[in-house]
Amino acid sequence: MFFLMEFKFTYRNVITYMVKMKNQKEIKRFAGHSKWANIKRTKMQTDLKKSQLIQMTLKKIKYAVDINKNTDPDKNIMLARAIAEAKRNSIPAATITNALKNLTISLNQNSVTYISRGPLNILIILQLLSNQAECRLKINGQLKKLGFSSCEIPKAGLLNEEGVILTEQLYSYQEEEKIIEDAIDVGAADAKIIKKNNEEFCQVT
Repeated sequence: MFFLMEFKFTYRNVITYMVKMKNQKEIKRFAGHSKWANIKRTKMQTDLKKSQLIQMTLKKIKYAVDINKNTDPDKNIMLARAIAEAKRNSIPAATITNALKNLTISLNQNSVTYISRGPLNILIILQLLSNQAECRLKINGQLKKLGFSSCEIPKAGLLNEEGVILTEQLYSYQEEEKIIEDAIDVGAADAKIIKKNNEEFCQVT
């Protein structure tokens, strides 16, 4: 607590003074600021948890669609369960609808992989989510500006498409063994231990 002192000089060299405490409005303002900071911090934590929940739920919806190649919950039991879980977690209906709409568009698109060669014989790989000729023409226009050749479909066997899973940091030899055993059970092509920043991970392909 601090004070504000006002001095007032009067006749005959008599000094009068008045001591005022820093007015109550300011004190309340400081208290209010502290309260606001607490509310803001709590809200940020709540929003973060909600955002993480939404992202996790949308991933489950996407996974269900990717596995069964169907965005109709009546024909996709896994998707129906994911949507039901989303509703239980109070995920906005508009968010679910938009996710299904985008996934439907993705299913109806045919992705095409192209390759293009540039300066110093650099090879780049492009994966387009559309096989329309107009899209390919636009890509070729941009490639030529950068000194690359027109994109073309690679010859069979030139590229191998693989899915890669990187585990969390390994803390014991038992974890390493368990992951490799699981990788073998699901038919993985390879599983190996890699080091990054002095930490060990398991990479499964």
